[in-house]
Amino acid sequence: MVIIDMRLLRLSLFNIKKSKREALAIVFLTLITTFMFSVFLANGSRIDHAFDESIKASGSVNRLLLIGEEKYHDEFKKILEEEYHPERLSENRYIYCAMTDVLDNRGEPISHNLLFVTNKTERQLEDFVKTEAMTEEEILQVEHPIWLPDTFRISKGYVVGDSFTVLKATASYPFTVVGFYESGLQSSDAYGFKCVISDEDFDLFSMIFDSGNAHSYTGLGFDGAADFSLDDFIDRCEASSSENIRSDFFDLSFENEKANETVFLSLYLMMTVFLSLVTFVASLFMIRHKISNDIEDQMQQIGVLEALGYRSREISLAYLYEYILSGGLGAILGGILALAITPALDQGIMIMLGRTMHDAPEWISIILVIVIITVLVTLFALLKAHTVKKYPPVVAFRRGINAHHFGKNPMPLTKMKGSVNCWLALKGFLSDIRSGIGVAVCIITAGTTVLFALMMFVFFKDGTKSLEYMMGADVNIIMVNLMSDVDPVAIKDEIAALPEVEKAMVTYDMEFVSVKDAGEPGQIMVYEDFGLSDTLRPCYGKVPEHDNEVMIGFSRAQKQNLSLGDQITLTSNGLEKSYIITGIISSMMNSGTVLYMTPDGYKRIRADGRAHTIYVYPAEGVSLDDLETAVSSHFGMSAKESMEGGAAGDSVEDKIRAAAQEKIAVLLSQYGVTDVDYAIRIGDQMISGNSRDFVIKEINSYQGIIKSQMAPIAEVTKKYTLIAAILISLVIGVILAILSSSNVRRLRHSLGIMKSLGYSSRDLMTQMALKFLPVTLFSVLLASICVVLLNSFFWRAIFGVIANANPFVILMGDVGLILFCYAVTYFSAGRIKKISVTELMTE
Repeated sequence: MVIIDMRLLRLSLFNIKKSKREALAIVFLTLITTFMFSVFLANGSRIDHAFDESIKASGSVNRLLLIGEEKYHDEFKKILEEEYHPERLSENRYIYCAMTDVLDNRGEPISHNLLFVTNKTERQLEDFVKTEAMTEEEILQVEHPIWLPDTFRISKGYVVGDSFTVLKATASYPFTVVGFYESGLQSSDAYGFKCVISDEDFDLFSMIFDSGNAHSYTGLGFDGAADFSLDDFIDRCEASSSENIRSDFFDLSFENEKANETVFLSLYLMMTVFLSLVTFVASLFMIRHKISNDIEDQMQQIGVLEALGYRSREISLAYLYEYILSGGLGAILGGILALAITPALDQGIMIMLGRTMHDAPEWISIILVIVIITVLVTLFALLKAHTVKKYPPVVAFRRGINAHHFGKNPMPLTKMKGSVNCWLALKGFLSDIRSGIGVAVCIITAGTTVLFALMMFVFFKDGTKSLEYMMGADVNIIMVNLMSDVDPVAIKDEIAALPEVEKAMVTYDMEFVSVKDAGEPGQIMVYEDFGLSDTLRPCYGKVPEHDNEVMIGFSRAQKQNLSLGDQITLTSNGLEKSYIITGIISSMMNSGTVLYMTPDGYKRIRADGRAHTIYVYPAEGVSLDDLETAVSSHFGMSAKESMEGGAAGDSVEDKIRAAAQEKIAVLLSQYGVTDVDYAIRIGDQMISGNSRDFVIKEINSYQGIIKSQMAPIAEVTKKYTLIAAILISLVIGVILAILSSSNVRRLRHSLGIMKSLGYSSRDLMTQMALKFLPVTLFSVLLASICVVLLNSFFWRAIFGVIANANPFVILMGDVGLILFCYAVTYFSAGRIKKISVTELMTE
């Protein structure tokens, strides 16, 4: 029995040598399948573990509740203690600054969400585990030290000693990075970064950072009990305080931050699984095609083996050895490649997460994938190889019953019209429909993947530019927040007159209100005229026009099962008002929870609301940086100018003016002062000024926060989808090339006869390529339909927005796929040139 097995093995090796291209194609496809599936299985759990281990290494609490300082009551802590019995409960002050402009370590402006804490507060939240730091002596010499989360070192390129400058209105606050630490919570671009500063700097920030998007909070940090319910806790606090405080809560939890940090990595891994399934389907098709062709080509040899006493099971085993060798080799190489690339993947995961990877490579998972892929390939090959049973010796000697079955002759040449090459190609296609179905399945799955990858690449080609139209807000603007008791309409008219400004409008701060029967509050965006907006266009319905109308995000409509004409009830500060939904918009702003209404609608729910924000749109060709400089310079020196030697210069006068501006800022923001004049005499020199520079409280822009949060994701997605498109196109090319070349080998005698009749090699190559064209056209058309559905599902499921497929990209992708498939099949049929009529006659 062993001798027979060895003979069958040698027969398998002979078949592999004879069909090297097909064997290499199977090796390649199983290699790619194993590699990508190994990457998914080996790293899927490691991403979760990386976050969990980071929290564990930091010693962090798993929940931090921030409550607006003016709404906080000591009773809230008692309720938490008595009702939920949390562990490691601490109460501290925090300063949270949303969309805060900073100058990074390269001096480039960028925006971050920042949470400022003192050293004492940090040690109550976690163990304050330092990764890199200056010496104690060096730290003592630093005037304004700051400790940054380790993600700044891992993914943002900071080193100890770098500068970290916070910008606020007309002032700048430079810090020196004295070290990095393992941060549990508040270590992501979305939720923000927890920065540890000195007590003195914290006291200063608590005065000047209590306006606009920056507020002081009282925070309760704790390890949440299993039965803790945020909604229940807020209800108890509201009952205790007799105030509506739901919109003043800011919940930072282990679960939320983990979901936010891992969502894109998980998305890339799921896309990797999808790609591996495409290549696996392609490899199974190649195996099916090759076995069918081998059995047909070797029919007489099968009959000889059966006549010699070999059973059909043993002959099937000979074919099986071939695919165990080729498929197993590809699986092993794919596993080795997955292991080899693990260090690079670890580095990528660390950069995306901003956290250190502590886990070792998943050897067991990769070995398991190798075994699974090899077994599946073997089982499928065995299933196809069993067809040998259909051919007993008599039938096999006659090359199968199909060789002596005279059916209908499709597309007879007597009825031919037009090009003979096209007619013969269509005739060949109709004669082999079964193979065409397999090709169609491969092209549809792979083509859908290629088109989707191309759409994503084009979408992110210009960074976040296309994404801005899905934000649900005008992002190519600056938001000018004014000081109190300033006439916003007059300031708006003054700003609109600047040559750098296209238009300006007065609006309100984006206040949070509670939404009845919903787990998420809503942030209100007010437009006096939605026609002034560049991007706010509803997908369904129309924009609100009256005070009882509202437009909601598509994500909220899905979660709450709301549609046009339904009512939504909002509550704030004891008021409860109902609004009719007139429109649904595709919005990513705050996960699609934003509510859009008119000023009159806003005043119904926030009667005490005051308009002190101006949206300023740049004129054609004016950048947001230039626009901000123009506006701030019109009312006073900009923060950037002060950094370049203005108010923060080296002369005595510059230093006095900088100190005076800081004092004025404190008076205006903390004590309700509306107008300040000052005069300081130094010898014969008089230095004077006023609060005119502080008409503007602060200037913000969405661009900075988009740049910090979404730009890295856009760049990774662009590269990933480009690689995916190239890889899957290569898979399609391999399949079609093998099919075309194997058809040449299988039809060698027929093609020789055609040559003897006067057909040139170019004619026969054209016929071979055109034979695949009908199935290619049908498959590409179906793939185009599938990609539209896939694109819609992707954006709805991941981002909760409606995204229309780009028809131009689909059209160009379709044309490219068709031309690519035609070119591959045409040039792969080049072996026709080597067919010699004389040689065939000699044979």
